[in-house]
Amino acid sequence: MILGLSSTDMMTFLLVLLLGVCQRALSQSQPHMCDGAVFVDGTGYKQHEDCDKFIECGVDQQGQVFGWVKQCSFGTYWDMDHLTCEAVDKAICPKDKCEAMRDGDIYPTLNNCRGYWRCKGGKSQPECCPMGKKFIHDLMMCVDDTSKECSSTCITHIFHVPENCDKFEVPGKPTYYSQIVEGWGAIELPCAPGTGFDPVSCNCIRLVNVVPTEKVCRPELYLPFNVDHRDASGKNNYVSNENVIIANGKALFNGKTSRLLIPRFTNFEQTSTIVIKVKYASNHSEITGMAHAILGNNGCQNIPTLLIAEDFANAYIGVSTDITVFAFAPIPQSNGVSKELMYKLSNQTLSGKLRVENGLFQEGTTNAPGSFKNAKCALQVGYADSMFPFKGEVDELSIYLCDPDN
Repeated sequence: MILGLSSTDMMTFLLVLLLGVCQRALSQSQPHMCDGAVFVDGTGYKQHEDCDKFIECGVDQQGQVFGWVKQCSFGTYWDMDHLTCEAVDKAICPKDKCEAMRDGDIYPTLNNCRGYWRCKGGKSQPECCPMGKKFIHDLMMCVDDTSKECSSTCITHIFHVPENCDKFEVPGKPTYYSQIVEGWGAIELPCAPGTGFDPVSCNCIRLVNVVPTEKVCRPELYLPFNVDHRDASGKNNYVSNENVIIANGKALFNGKTSRLLIPRFTNFEQTSTIVIKVKYASNHSEITGMAHAILGNNGCQNIPTLLIAEDFANAYIGVSTDITVFAFAPIPQSNGVSKELMYKLSNQTLSGKLRVENGLFQEGTTNAPGSFKNAKCALQVGYADSMFPFKGEVDELSIYLCDPDN
């Protein structure tokens, strides 16, 4: 014990010392994490020393830059050129772990219980244990998953595909294949549980739903604005607040400098279904000329791939796909102040339904073939290039990557 200090004083001293050490550690590491990051539309990106990770950066309301490490899905590397995770054969890894290892050496991955990496020619190749097995780090091998706890989807198997495949598809039986066996002719053989035959690789690799399961569509982002602007979906998506006031369960936008930025939807995963539900209110008497942006991802001088806007006569919904440059549809709106709009991209169609406070509905629709086209910009609420910023209130915002009505 330090002389002259009681046990209580000693505890206080240790806590102060510990807090001081933690604060110094944070102050030393946090500012440098994002040094050299490429910032696009308020969100920064930087290569991590591990190629299957990347650093994402933001700026808080005090102007301080902060960052956090994000993990790419197994079998992919971060690509600074496209600012997204790409398959390992398409991305360049500046410092591959296999450069210092021998061909055939393996090392584990932390984000897939069936996955591991194998070295080949100084480069890492993703491989997977078969269904029903898991990779044990200590043993560096696949073992039976007797606990049935490993449920990772792993479809990045590395196969040496023969020039002449001796297996064939069985019509109507995706979990079987036909093979010529000497002395027996063609016989049907089953794939391992949970897989199906893939004629391209000449192996059973494609996962199939053997037992249909009921999937629940939950929001990827949910902003109720009950207390603050934070995501309440349970997925803890970061939301940056620029001059948006949260009061009485609403987000108040001043029509000048207010906006929310959501980095989660920068270059997000390819999808053919997006549903957005937004409850908002605006004053039509102050909306003239150019449309006002409610939601969009064209905040960095790009063509929007997702847009919700309005003027005094219409609400507008728009989308870009890998086939369509930009498809949009107007939705006539009444003079009601409070509105509820549902934006839906599904089944190659973009549709919108608008309900105003008097209960009337208006709808708009347009063809939108293809899958949603990503943009390098963060999704923004209340702002978009070449439009007036939104002036009004947003009561609630939900974004789904599935259809909650199905």
